[in-house]
Amino acid sequence: MTRRWPLHPTPSEGEALSSWLWRLAGAYGMTPDAILRHSLVPRRAEAPRDPMAGIDSAPPEQLLGTLAERTGVPLDRIRPMALAGLEPWIIEPVETEPGMAFENYVHQHSVLLGPRDRPRRLLSGWRPWLPADPRRTPMRRACPSCISTTPLALRSFTLVSQIPLTLTCPDHGCRLEPAYGAPGICFFWESPETARAPAPAAVVAMDRLTHAALSTGAVALPRRTVHAGVWFRLLRTLIDEISIPLSKLPARSRRAVAASGRRPATPPARESSAHGGRTRRCPGPASRPRSKPQQWHCTSLGTAGSPPRAVWVVC
Repeated sequence: MTRRWPLHPTPSEGEALSSWLWRLAGAYGMTPDAILRHSLVPRRAEAPRDPMAGIDSAPPEQLLGTLAERTGVPLDRIRPMALAGLEPWIIEPVETEPGMAFENYVHQHSVLLGPRDRPRRLLSGWRPWLPADPRRTPMRRACPSCISTTPLALRSFTLVSQIPLTLTCPDHGCRLEPAYGAPGICFFWESPETARAPAPAAVVAMDRLTHAALSTGAVALPRRTVHAGVWFRLLRTLIDEISIPLSKLPARSRRAVAASGRRPATPPARESSAHGGRTRRCPGPASRPRSKPQQWHCTSLGTAGSPPRAVWVVC
């Protein structure tokens, strides 16, 4: 029988598994690597070289079971602290056929473009919302309002803040800001001038729908309620559609996408030359102030917008 640890901080709402492991290890003056090697790896089993690698994406099931026994936290609460516990809502299981994960996730629906208007792509080893390079460290972002009102020992990073799904805090409606540190031990902002920055209402509303999908499993839209799995696929589909060069689209979809840049609610999106064609790109940090996301009004031609109707796109 596995002995229960006398000290085991309770995971915060939405906390990432790596963040919780930092706080667990900090209670004993250890690092997460050390507590994984010496307390969570089964006896006579060889400890991995980097125990924290992939801990927030696909941790070993045996590790989760041992954590549940050591801390008394139910396994059903620990699993969603990693992305693998949210399959198949946010991410797809590991693909069985090369290139089919992208096809199934991104091309299952259409929003702005006609269902047959997008060029098909096969991306082997692709996983939604995860960096292409598995060695790349996850994003570290936090809400200034949450951090300022939380004691150091309870400060943590949420799982959703580490992936490019949202921009704001669901409780305070302000931007998530880059940060780093060891949860429960030390915490630093990437910029010493970081302060609470309210986000535009359209961004806050969009993020609240995403958080509703995570917490309730569904999103209530004006015309219908959609399953969380559909919502996350629609978001990724929209990103793919607005990233396609106009030169690769049929005339009807080209006019629909180009029109969104000619009828902006704020200054128009910039178009630039790329591979001999014209491509529209959402203004990013390098081209627009972060405090002014752009909104476009355009006609939806995809299956998610059938029959065709006007929609707003926020970037």
